[in-house]
Amino acid sequence: MVNLDRTVTTIELKSSTWPFFWIKWATVWILAMAIWTALRLPVLLLQGEFQTALYAAVLFSPLYLAAWVVWRNVSVLRSIVDRWMLPALWLLVVYCVAVIVLVAMALSEGVSSKTEQFNNLANGFYGVMGVMLVAPAIAAILWCRKMKIDGLDASLMTVCGGFSRSKTNTLGHRPKANPRGWLWIGAALALTICADYLLPLELLMENEALRPLRDAVNLLELLAVLRARSAFQPDAAALLAADPRPPVLYLRSFSDDLVRQRSNSAANLIDYNLESRLAADFSAKGPFVAVAAPKSKAITLGAARASLTDDQWQAQVIKWMDESSLIVILVGVTAWVDWELRQVLTRKLECKLLVCFPQMGLPNFFARDRRLRSREAVARMRLDTLQAAFVGTDWHAQLMTLQDPTTLRCIVYRPDGQVVAIRAKSKSRNSHHLAALIGCYLLERGQAAAVLR
Repeated sequence: MVNLDRTVTTIELKSSTWPFFWIKWATVWILAMAIWTALRLPVLLLQGEFQTALYAAVLFSPLYLAAWVVWRNVSVLRSIVDRWMLPALWLLVVYCVAVIVLVAMALSEGVSSKTEQFNNLANGFYGVMGVMLVAPAIAAILWCRKMKIDGLDASLMTVCGGFSRSKTNTLGHRPKANPRGWLWIGAALALTICADYLLPLELLMENEALRPLRDAVNLLELLAVLRARSAFQPDAAALLAADPRPPVLYLRSFSDDLVRQRSNSAANLIDYNLESRLAADFSAKGPFVAVAAPKSKAITLGAARASLTDDQWQAQVIKWMDESSLIVILVGVTAWVDWELRQVLTRKLECKLLVCFPQMGLPNFFARDRRLRSREAVARMRLDTLQAAFVGTDWHAQLMTLQDPTTLRCIVYRPDGQVVAIRAKSKSRNSHHLAALIGCYLLERGQAAAVLR
């Protein structure tokens, strides 16, 4: 629904989020199962069971195909528009049903050992779980592909389709990957080999107390492989050298990086953080780059970072602002975010400015500044920073009318001095992600024509 409130155009994302829930957890299950089974193949080869390893690779090929499609898409919204997603999921459902039938036949005939019975029950359980997760995900994708976005003359497929992988790095070459990722792959294989030798299935059958330990090792294997994906990411220099398109500049407060790493580091390995989702999508528009936090050596899945000194980073940010096709700013509460916003206004680059509001994390009850202990107060401070930066501009009067900052997801600016605010009551990461894509859609196609009056 679109309404005009004191000339601020508001787009409210009111569509149900249940389809996103099913797609998310189906993809998480697919990725976890594929990684766990794939790590066992090298163990079989080391044990000399080449025929068994080949049989397992062929047997799990439908799962690996679905995992490949999931791995390349990063987020729920990209999964919806990927043309390979539905065929892969349909094939996986058929595969899971076949597993359930074969397990039922084996159990009805009786098995010769307790180990075989355990394997059959485990396979049947995973087959049932696959059907229960993947079948609703298929229905959710079909529903989403027909969904219209309230307030736009476009469907979800139209908005998300502009960020398809076919548009990403069309030059046909990629930057050199960071070799550090192989260390994490090696760590995952080492954990797998040690677990299979030290905690074999026969020992687990005899000693039930060891099963939680084996489950913990399996989780560590999964996290190591997913961490490798971040480690393979190139830096900004390598990415810009490989892709001469105008960059997409990502600006944010370094303190928000620290909050995200502290509160959601484990969860982000499965449900990728907002920055990694934006990087996957906006890479279709140009190399997605950012300045690395000072003294930070952490590799984060998302924007390709440039490590710069205190004397270098401001000049580099200004250079990227002038060259960029799009400037994405995650509103913060620090003075440097205010400086970046004012640089955009000084250089009259509002036409390519996309202001996003970060997902609210858990409140920090131990913050020295009492205002930072409340999520609502932090959201208010972010909006205050934005309003202060626009003092004296054509958009300031409209920005001052904005209320309820906790529902703000994205803001874009019209050349005629009006503001388009995208809101959502849902606090999910999907609402922030979709709002950013809609904001980019409005910037590219002209807000006046895209927003329904």
